Amino acid sequence: KLLSVVIALLMLTSCATNATNATTTESDIAAENISVTNTETESTDSETDGEYYPEAKYSDFDLNTSVSDSAVYVTFSGSQAETTGELEVGDGYIKIENGGDYVLSGDYSGQIIVESEENVHLILSGVTVYNPMSPIYVKSAKNVCITLVTGTVNTISDNSEYTYEDGENEPAAAVYSKADLTINGDGELIVNANYDKGIHSKDDLKIISGKIEVNSVGDAIKGKDCLLIKDGEITITTGVDGLKSNNDSNEEKGYVIIEGGKINISVGDDAVHAESSLIVY
Repeated sequence: KLLSVVIALLMLTSCATNATNATTTESDIAAENISVTNTETESTDSETDGEYYPEAKYSDFDLNTSVSDSAVYVTFSGSQAETTGELEVGDGYIKIENGGDYVLSGDYSGQIIVESEENVHLILSGVTVYNPMSPIYVKSAKNVCITLVTGTVNTISDNSEYTYEDGENEPAAAVYSKADLTINGDGELIVNANYDKGIHSKDDLKIISGKIEVNSVGDAIKGKDCLLIKDGEITITTGVDGLKSNNDSNEEKGYVIIEGGKINISVGDDAVHAESSLIVY
C-alpha cells in the first residue's frame, strides 16, 4: 500500500504539471493515495503560460525560534497556571490577548485561548495539555507561530466528544486556528485528536521544522487556504486524510507544497489531498 516519493513524483508528473523541480527532493513520503483536483488555475500574481503556480513563502515571524527578553512565562499545574505577565488566567483556561512571546511548560488540564489582533508566539517548552475541546484554540490573531523547544516533548490531547452551544460547530480540532498558523523549532509535538482533526488552520498552515506526530480521528494536518511543509519529521495515523488543503472557493488557494522533510502517512483515505495544486520539490 505504501508508495515511495519516487512513485509519488511520477504520479505528479502525469497529473499535476506544476510539480516542478521534483527530482531534487529530499522528502521520503510513504502514502496510500494522492488526490489532486482542478490543477488548471489562473492568476495574474504568478503565471507561466496562463497557469497559476503557487509559491512557498515564509516571513521572519514564521522562521523565528528565539525567545525575546520580554517573553511571558506560563507554568501549568493541573487546571491552574502561574504567569510572569499580564494575561487572563481562569480555572482551566488562559486567554492571550496581547502579542508577544509566551513560553509554556508543565502539565495542564485546560484550554489555551488566543484572541488577539497581533502576532502571538507560543513557545512549547515541555508542555502536556489536555482539554475536552481544542486544547489550543486560536480564535483570532494576526499570525500565530508555535515553536517546539529543542529537547522537549509536547503533547496535546482532546476528548472523543465535544459539546457545542446551539448553532456552533467549532472549534473542531485538537489544535484549531482561525488565523495563519506556523509550527517551527527542533522539539517534538504529539497531537492526539480523539474527536476530529489533529492540526487545523482555517487560513494558511506552515510547518517549518520539528518532529510532529498526529494521531487523529479526522483529517490529520489541514490548512484550508494552503499547507506548506518546509522540513521536519512528520508521522500521521488517521482514518481520513493525512495532509490536506481544500479551499474550493478561490482558484489560487487550496494547494499543498512539500519542500523537504521525512513524512510517513497511514490513512484511510487520501494521504495528500490538494484542492488545486500539489507541488513536491
